[in-house]
Amino acid sequence: MKTRRLEFVEVSAEHATDYRRVMNEPEMGKHTDVPCQPTAKRATGFVNRMIRLNESGKGRAWALESKEEVIGFIRLNNIDRRNSTAQVGYEISKTYWGQGMATEAVRELVRYCHDELELHRLEAWVFNGNQASAKVLENAGFKREGVLRSKVIHRNERRDEWIFGRLITDGN
Repeated sequence: MKTRRLEFVEVSAEHATDYRRVMNEPEMGKHTDVPCQPTAKRATGFVNRMIRLNESGKGRAWALESKEEVIGFIRLNNIDRRNSTAQVGYEISKTYWGQGMATEAVRELVRYCHDELELHRLEAWVFNGNQASAKVLENAGFKREGVLRSKVIHRNERRDEWIFGRLITDGN
């Protein structure tokens, strides 16, 4: 998949260094439960998890490249063919925040999911207070559907998550 500024490249073992670089900024850990500031071993482990996601057919994972530089990662998790649903997750390097890259990537993923995979419903969960990620999802046609109270433990603290959904019938 490609957009005007991004190319989606299937995740491979060589992306462990890129993942570690993207996730190295302390701010990345504020609003995500994926490994932040990872050791080389943890970065390799998470990339291997994304590779297994691709191999299993239960999801898809891509590195996002702009001008041949990896600027982030995007995933389709828990593909449920019976119910025609999946969950969206993404991380963009802090260097590229505020440039519309995440919105561009999520919009392309939405197009792929609805047009090619014919998935009826996409979901995304965002920590309460992560306004930037909420805006990305809303700009990609997701609707905030509610709050999952005390859904996760993040950094030894219970956190609420906002749930966003997008249906194939929601249109562009």
